[in-house]
Amino acid sequence: MEVLFVIFGVLCIVISMYDFISRRRIQRNGERIDAVVVKMKKMQHRRSVTFAPIVSFAANGQEYEVEVIATQYKEKYTTGETVSIIYDKRNPEKAILESCATTSFLTMIWFFIGTFFIFIFFLTM
Repeated sequence: MEVLFVIFGVLCIVISMYDFISRRRIQRNGERIDAVVVKMKKMQHRRSVTFAPIVSFAANGQEYEVEVIATQYKEKYTTGETVSIIYDKRNPEKAILESCATTSFLTMIWFFIGTFFIFIFFLTM
């Protein structure tokens, strides 16, 4: 049973680190640009609904339409609105809202949950 605490804890920490590293990589190596919101993607979860903006922008002589990394619990943007994004120069399909470029609250929650479960494991040893 204790092993499950460690496995779950490590999994939570890995998820949080992946999100953190992905955001930092785009933030550090990315290009800042204005993009236009073409629609909001609604994602239904068990007990909540989140929204992610799908934006259009030009980079490297090409037009891109991508879902940007964002955590929105309400429909914050409207179609036609201009937003600042950071996109990966090597892979413009990866983009993040500039306002969400720092570590997200959800990333920190995953990290602390993982740390808590590993702490519980060591307390039960």
